[in-house]
Amino acid sequence: MISYFKNSTKFVLATGSEISLFQLQDKENVEEFIYEDIKPQCLNQVKFISQHNKTLSYLNSEKRYQYIKCIATSHQEDELLVAAGQISGKVSIVNFMPVAESNLEFTPRQNRPSLSLAWNEQELNLLAMGFDKNKFDHSISVWDVSRGAASDTSIVNLIGLSESAHSICWDKKNLIAGMSSKYIKMMDLRGSPTALTVNTRAVNGLTMSSNNMLLSSYYENVVNIFDLRKFTEPINQFQLANHLAQISWCPTTENCLLCLQKDSSLAINIIDIHWNGIEDDNDAHFIKRIIAPFEIVDRKNKFQLLSKATALENICWDPKYSNQMLVAASNPSNTASSILLMDLEVPERRIAVFDKWNKLYTPLSPEIREIPMVSPPSSPTNSTNSWYPNAGIMEGDISELFQQRILQDYGQMDFERNAKVCMDSSLSSVWKMLVQMKNADCFIGLRTILGIDSKSEELTIAQSVTETRAFFDFPNGGAIKVYKSEEREFAMELCDWKFQKNDSNGSLQIYIEELCKKKRYTRAAMLAVFHLRIRLACDILARGANEMDDEKSSLRISAIALAGYSSGNMWKMQCGSAQKQIDDPHLRAIFSFLSDETFNGVLYEEGISISDRMAFACTYMNDRQLSEYIKQMIQQSIDQGDLQGLLITGATIDGIQLLQAFVDRTDDVQTAAIIGQKILPADLQTDNRLQTWIAIMRNMMNTWEMYEKRAAFDISIASTKNSQKTPKSIFLLCSFCGKSVSASISHLQEDARQRNQIQGNKLSSCPNCKKPLPRCSLCLLHMGTSLPSNVYNQSNIKSRNIKSWFTWCQSCRHGAHFVHINEWFKTNTVCPVTSCNCNCFAIDLPLLKEKKDESSLNAQ
Repeated sequence: MISYFKNSTKFVLATGSEISLFQLQDKENVEEFIYEDIKPQCLNQVKFISQHNKTLSYLNSEKRYQYIKCIATSHQEDELLVAAGQISGKVSIVNFMPVAESNLEFTPRQNRPSLSLAWNEQELNLLAMGFDKNKFDHSISVWDVSRGAASDTSIVNLIGLSESAHSICWDKKNLIAGMSSKYIKMMDLRGSPTALTVNTRAVNGLTMSSNNMLLSSYYENVVNIFDLRKFTEPINQFQLANHLAQISWCPTTENCLLCLQKDSSLAINIIDIHWNGIEDDNDAHFIKRIIAPFEIVDRKNKFQLLSKATALENICWDPKYSNQMLVAASNPSNTASSILLMDLEVPERRIAVFDKWNKLYTPLSPEIREIPMVSPPSSPTNSTNSWYPNAGIMEGDISELFQQRILQDYGQMDFERNAKVCMDSSLSSVWKMLVQMKNADCFIGLRTILGIDSKSEELTIAQSVTETRAFFDFPNGGAIKVYKSEEREFAMELCDWKFQKNDSNGSLQIYIEELCKKKRYTRAAMLAVFHLRIRLACDILARGANEMDDEKSSLRISAIALAGYSSGNMWKMQCGSAQKQIDDPHLRAIFSFLSDETFNGVLYEEGISISDRMAFACTYMNDRQLSEYIKQMIQQSIDQGDLQGLLITGATIDGIQLLQAFVDRTDDVQTAAIIGQKILPADLQTDNRLQTWIAIMRNMMNTWEMYEKRAAFDISIASTKNSQKTPKSIFLLCSFCGKSVSASISHLQEDARQRNQIQGNKLSSCPNCKKPLPRCSLCLLHMGTSLPSNVYNQSNIKSRNIKSWFTWCQSCRHGAHFVHINEWFKTNTVCPVTSCNCNCFAIDLPLLKEKKDESSLNAQ
């Protein structure tokens, strides 16, 4: 029997009545196999073979024992304690340290063989001893060796009266014993004597895996493996050819079990256990393999070291290396009765895998290394590399990127914080775009705002008004058509063009100045040109050329070319031919806008952000062109997996498809899960794709033992779920049929075309009886019809969103548009409807007075 000391190169060899102490040391002279005779002061001759360039040194021995049945080395690193159980039942403690105290002994009340010994790994002074059956004595005794010789005070536990303990082992504070060839007991010695019991005949060779999760035992030729988390039955059984002599878990890995059969023909069975890592599936996968590395020939002396008659007696794993073991063997036909010790290497089972960039990896202990490819991989996998425009963000291990983001609370903070910690410039721009949508409290997307139906060939977009504008600061620039509508203005605000509607306060100049401070001169010049300010653009380019101080800068040349702008064909022709030589996309867009009436050079310039292109399209494209362009951009964004397309799709089914395309392109399920649970409405939160991404992230954080981060992630998901919509409390009824117009409208919203008619404020008749709907008491337009901007003075109305809201008197039920009724009651108190004498305004006077009194009290 052989056994290593913990984290040491020293080990003990027990043979009959003798225990010898040896040490393995590195040897300088390299030989494939080192063969030497050791002649210690012991009864038997020991021969040593090493496959790792090591030599064996004899240190000490003890010979005062009867026949030794079992041994166990202590886990104390500062002492060399060995417990030896003898055939008489006596257990001796020997300390091989030079200044050790006298040896200790334990003798049971009734003489019987000692079957097993086990030291506790946490309380290093506790030794569990198992004995054969005796009806007058206990089969298990726990000895506290720190209290000295065996006595009533040092024996802390006695278990199993009239039973036998075939094998024992420790699981932290729990003692596990295979008893009476019937069952395995797990006992917590700290409290009550209650125990967990599993009925099984496999009670021999109990041993725990290094992670204290798996327990193994054997009976004859059957090996059982138990999972202590469900200690009711074995999770698997293996049947070998011959009866077993020993089983042992590797101390450095948690998934490798060694099985040694009796009368083995120089072969060892190893069971590899692998878990699939899926939370809902706890089944393990077992792979049984045979290793036979013992056909050893001494190349120096040219003779066979081992014969077919050599029998493997005992095996011990190296305490530091998972691929090394020490084997004790004997040759029954040898009259010299010599013992053969072999320091051998275990062939590892390695798996090679390809990653998405066609790199081959394999686990070469103790790290994972990339295997260089002899030749480049064949198509089609190689062709996908060029398809990833942003593949650089995922070049390393994406799980490591996920962990770094999680440690910085990615997804649990506001959108601005996510833009800073996402560790990628393209994703940062996506989060900044989502900030704009969040500030506008609008995640429905430009397509829904404009009333475009992707599935309909009919024109469902909200109608626009055409205007002709001249260049503001360039008289010779000619004129250009622009298209206006309330929906387009809101869409441009969502694209961060908040200066589009009214630039009387110089908002465009302020925005451009901010861009210039960031040295983004070309985009600033592009926005100036798009807003028909060519002279301002020339000044911006000249300023950029001066501040950058670059003689080769194209800004100065672009400013000169822009200053010579003319509506004539000569200038446009030259600009069109020179655009391919311009590197900056914003400069290309400037000259394309001025030279190409189709604007294709702007609309399909990928170097410009989608928000700028969409705002440009909302300004210069007619209704049909804008509708077709948005449909094309949605499909292009989904094909490329570009999250900037969320600006167009919004939180819709197309938005989920876009997120799925992004995951397919980058494998970044983390960002997809966070964006989905942040912006999607309640009816889309249950989509299987989103739930899959969230489950993957939860499983990853559980695997990495980031339980607090996972809990915070769950809280974030719960807090961001959209609450149920508040039920309607006010309904619009038709004056003719008496049915609810609001209910009919909500039913019609399933159809995209009808939804656009409602959002576009074109509904003029009852959806049920087709009779006219109520009209505004002042403008006589149907309630819900868009108002011309020049009908009433709106300078005092700060919010354009409420100007066309329904407003009615709760007494006479007459109503009008808010902006109209507000103007009417500035000079009147009576209802504007002819023959109605209701003092509508007087009804609200008490409320107005109360508010006025409260404000005066607060002022005091």
